[in-house]
Amino acid sequence: MIRTIRLRTLTLVVFVMAMLLHVGTAEGLSLSQSAKGMPWVVSTLSENILPNRAMTPPSYDFKRLEAYQSEQLSEVFSRWNRYNEGRGFFGNIVNLSIKLDEAYLTDIEKTYGAAARERIERWQTMTTLNDKLHIERKLSLVNEFFNKTDFKSDMSHWGQEDYWASPVELLSTNAGDCEDYSIAKYFTLMAMGVPVEHLRITYVKAVRLNQAHMVLAYYEEPNKEPLILDNMTDEILPASERTDLVPVYSFNG
Repeated sequence: MIRTIRLRTLTLVVFVMAMLLHVGTAEGLSLSQSAKGMPWVVSTLSENILPNRAMTPPSYDFKRLEAYQSEQLSEVFSRWNRYNEGRGFFGNIVNLSIKLDEAYLTDIEKTYGAAARERIERWQTMTTLNDKLHIERKLSLVNEFFNKTDFKSDMSHWGQEDYWASPVELLSTNAGDCEDYSIAKYFTLMAMGVPVEHLRITYVKAVRLNQAHMVLAYYEEPNKEPLILDNMTDEILPASERTDLVPVYSFNG
């Protein structure tokens, strides 16, 4: 009996220590129980953090995560934008379609095949529709387009625990994980004229899977629930109807 109690106590200690060690990583988001009633709304569209501390270990470092995601987004953008002849949409300038130079497209075709080039050319064409579509159609078009690519973990795809791919890398290899889908949709909608203030990349807990996940949220206005673009479904629903997701942390550029 005494040995059983000691074993249970040791197990509990080890579990608590494991939770505390998961600081500053997306994996730590899956350790806690779901929080009820956590709002998706933000007070202003420029607000950059929506922390749900009930979902994370007590020592979770949101400042560290904020710095990490900012660095990652900048790196993703710089990796492909040097080949983009329509440079400059990132930031305050929007409504500029994406146009990759011919030499880059030719190199992609040689490396990944004609299908990869075709996917990227369709992507470029889609961004030229920035002033021809209503916002609902833009969201639907972008969500369905990127959801056609295959899901693949970073470790099996890139040989790294965590790698944020650019939209070109996602389309060239025709595979990515939830971060890659969300980032590709984020950049593409910006190029199609959606103000960055209305878009928020959001870490969530996928309740049924009991693991961290990432989606893109579109806010028409602050203090309103967003629409959720998710690689797990082509259907775009209001956040209140995505009861399988619990928001943890959100950000934009």
